[in-house]
Amino acid sequence: MRLVATGLALALAVAACGARTGLQPGWSDGGAQVGFDAGVDGQGVDAAGSDAPSEDVALADTGLLPEAGAACCGSSCAASAGLQAGSPWPMWQRCPMHPGRSDVRGPASPTVHWSVQLSAYGGAPSVGTDGTIYAGGRGALQALGSAGSILWSFPTQDDVQTAAIAADGTLYVADPGGAVYAVHSDGTMVWSFSANAGFGSPAVAPDGTIYIGSFGGSLYALRPDGSEAWSFATQGAIAGSAAIGPDGTIYVGSSDWMVYALRPDGSLRNSMLTGADIQSSPAVAPDGTVYVASRDGNVYALDAAGRRKWSFPRTGMFGQFSSDSSPALGADGTIYIGGEGNLLYAIHPDGSLAWTFTTTPGPPTPVVGTPVVGGDGTVYVASDDRNLYAVRPDGSMLWALPLSGPALNPPTIGADGTLYLTTTEGELLAIGR
Repeated sequence: MRLVATGLALALAVAACGARTGLQPGWSDGGAQVGFDAGVDGQGVDAAGSDAPSEDVALADTGLLPEAGAACCGSSCAASAGLQAGSPWPMWQRCPMHPGRSDVRGPASPTVHWSVQLSAYGGAPSVGTDGTIYAGGRGALQALGSAGSILWSFPTQDDVQTAAIAADGTLYVADPGGAVYAVHSDGTMVWSFSANAGFGSPAVAPDGTIYIGSFGGSLYALRPDGSEAWSFATQGAIAGSAAIGPDGTIYVGSSDWMVYALRPDGSLRNSMLTGADIQSSPAVAPDGTVYVASRDGNVYALDAAGRRKWSFPRTGMFGQFSSDSSPALGADGTIYIGGEGNLLYAIHPDGSLAWTFTTTPGPPTPVVGTPVVGGDGTVYVASDDRNLYAVRPDGSMLWALPLSGPALNPPTIGADGTLYLTTTEGELLAIGR
């Protein structure tokens, strides 16, 4: 997820840098090595010999393991029982594991079926079981019908991030103004929760717990009734959405340069220090491997306990990987992520480079959008060059669609393969076959 204000993002990065002065990458505040490993050849670095502290606590007895045949999100998501049954895309990157992958194919060629001008930039859309599209703009969460008509609008304090649709149809949505809202499917409010700082996009656990990070640096666990179960404080802002692994572990990155692995009761399971702040969201593979990108330019692979397995290095001002691009996962385990220099990267699960795709030739611009993957393996990603791209699994371009402005959010894939995309110009597009 991208911070709404570039200035705020820079301020958070500077603050985080100051907060980590004197710390060496790879070492926690307590002096335990946690495995920052930047290679030099552009390939993944195996870390089988890492000195990271071992933590083998099983979470099978927490009650958060999903039952077989979870009602939402198909084969790409495990921890999805807390989301609306039958919804094709109920939250950020589809489900709490954040694979960003659908089971249906997107358009083989792009046709803009309709577009709606929203009031301002908001989060990526969510799509309900009945096809209702929930999209944010400045000061409102809006519900739209499948033809783009606005059904209702729920007022908020500020730009609305991506909403999560719970199993009972309740919408959870937050804004940078410092409030989390629970909203009925008819647009009326159930409850609100306030803090002293803004919030990102929520994730819903199988038991209905809502996990949401704040720019004030805390990860909150809220019960379905809006009461606070617990909070975990980091030393920097949390801009990304928390990911939930198949065993119930919660993963979140912070601008204090750390990736945290938390138990469902809010206690720390493990942490790993990177070389810069983290503003993206982690993604969790079916085998429990966690992938997260840092502003140091590396993509890290962690095991389920939060210990580093490998890192994929890079170079550049903020690194070749855009600080605001989160990873998406293909069915074969390939990791896709946008980066600086007009590039989309595909990385093998062992940390080696599969391929890169170059967007429009010309001055280098970041591929700032987070990718998503269709059921046939096609990767969809937007860029600062004002295009939406469809890229085949082998790295060749399928098509490119010009946009009215950059699109910083990932597309959302509906039940029929329609792509829903918001741009920084406030436009919501429905792109189909």
